[in-house]
Amino acid sequence: MIFFNNTRADDYYAAHFNTPVFDASADNGIYFVSFRARLANNTPGYVGLGCTTQDVTAPKNPIYAEFCNVEGMTSEWKEFTLRFEQGKKATRVIFREENGVKVLMDDFKVYYEKTAVGSPNVLRHLFYTGTSFRPRWNKVEGATKYYVNVYKSAKSLIRC
Repeated sequence: MIFFNNTRADDYYAAHFNTPVFDASADNGIYFVSFRARLANNTPGYVGLGCTTQDVTAPKNPIYAEFCNVEGMTSEWKEFTLRFEQGKKATRVIFREENGVKVLMDDFKVYYEKTAVGSPNVLRHLFYTGTSFRPRWNKVEGATKYYVNVYKSAKSLIRC
């Protein structure tokens, strides 16, 4: 169990928890972090536990990629799941307490789920008339529908 217990509320002294560095590059960089958390004391209006992801491929120059606040915490244990979309070969998630509020966390899991399908391979269109045509593409396994954007010019977009 992790217990954030910072006695100073300024950012420089904020309590942090960092996950170990892990490879989050699979599945187009989409991964999930789940955990249980609660406040040590009920704090109405709590803005949420801050979280940040880092690409630490170059450890001396980490890149901050995604930011969020874990909202909805109370003094009761609750399960939270966060979805991230910019995973790299060397990724770390950082949790930071906000405003000196004491937070307890437990049962961390980092995992992947197949959430995305690939892009279709576009084929040559049929029946072009100057004002209309029939687009074609190869089916993608797992896709249930497709969205087609047709660009008429750089300033206008026609949706099919």
